[in-house]
Amino acid sequence: MPGNGGISETETTVRSIPQRATDLLKAIAAARNVLAVIKGSPDPDAIAAAYTFRQIAEKAGGRVVVESEQQPSLPQNRRIIADLHLPIHYEAVGDSVRFFDAYAVFDHQSIQVDGVTGVIPCLVHIDHHQAVDHPLPARFRWICEEAGSTSTLIALLLEHLVTRQDWSSAEEQKACTALYFGMHTDTDAFSHLTELDQRALNFLRPRADIAFINHLASLPFPRPALRYLERAIQNQEIYRDWLITGMGFVDSRHRDAIALIADFLLRRHEVNMVVAFALIRQDDQLRLDAALRSPDKEFDLDRLIKRFSPAGGGRAFKGAFQVDLSYFSDTPHPILLWHLVRLSTTAKIRYQRDQLDVQPL
Repeated sequence: MPGNGGISETETTVRSIPQRATDLLKAIAAARNVLAVIKGSPDPDAIAAAYTFRQIAEKAGGRVVVESEQQPSLPQNRRIIADLHLPIHYEAVGDSVRFFDAYAVFDHQSIQVDGVTGVIPCLVHIDHHQAVDHPLPARFRWICEEAGSTSTLIALLLEHLVTRQDWSSAEEQKACTALYFGMHTDTDAFSHLTELDQRALNFLRPRADIAFINHLASLPFPRPALRYLERAIQNQEIYRDWLITGMGFVDSRHRDAIALIADFLLRRHEVNMVVAFALIRQDDQLRLDAALRSPDKEFDLDRLIKRFSPAGGGRAFKGAFQVDLSYFSDTPHPILLWHLVRLSTTAKIRYQRDQLDVQPL
């Protein structure tokens, strides 16, 4: 709905971008050594955003180390990191955090990072998910739900910064290729584009390596994921207009298969929601990991997900949550544990579906 004397919300956002780009450079100048943290599983959107920020910061005289909490699990994500030579560290900095002036978080609602928050300040937070009610402070923050990806927001900033910084054509292509793939992933192959996404895409498309992107997008369904897909199909049930399925224990190296399978099931069935979940065991940790998909842009997925876990999050069309079950990681009866988790989770999902008739989201 147009506001500000007939100016749309998107146009207001676009007009603010040059100033945001300037503010980002001012923030970078205030902290020369920055730790850029990719929270959760590193997907193309978070990877591209963190990498491009690193390039922007280093051209402004800063130093950035990109750290991921987890190794990438999908072949496409591993390939874009390897083929574009994107520098990412997978070991926690630990006590070395004191050598950084500040940290940055991209593509995540929360900037809370264990061992980092409270030790050094948050410098930059850029995300496209619904903002949390009481965010921790960050010197530069841009939360914009009008964008279908965080890569969209970084691309709009980059459009104003490439002319103010010394970018070679090769460096520009590398960053734009990563951002293009980040957008491709989070907008479901550009099927859910907002006005901001389209504007960013117009900037990225002539500068990105489209042939490389097409190759990544055409990689086959990962073989391990096919085994989990079979389980998901066997276990799926339709409750009213929702599809619910559990996949048992999923190897932590293939945790992103849960999201892939949720996407696949939504395309395969005419339902208003898909909830796919599994147990992920990694080292001494055990967690319930769930992916939610809806074809309804107006459905408040984030609000629904917060009913399962305050740490989860969602936006239009997709979301996810995790629940720590590490207390049960040493159970001598994993099959019984899975049955309990499956029954309990399915019951909770059914309850939330029934609640929609009483308290619509």
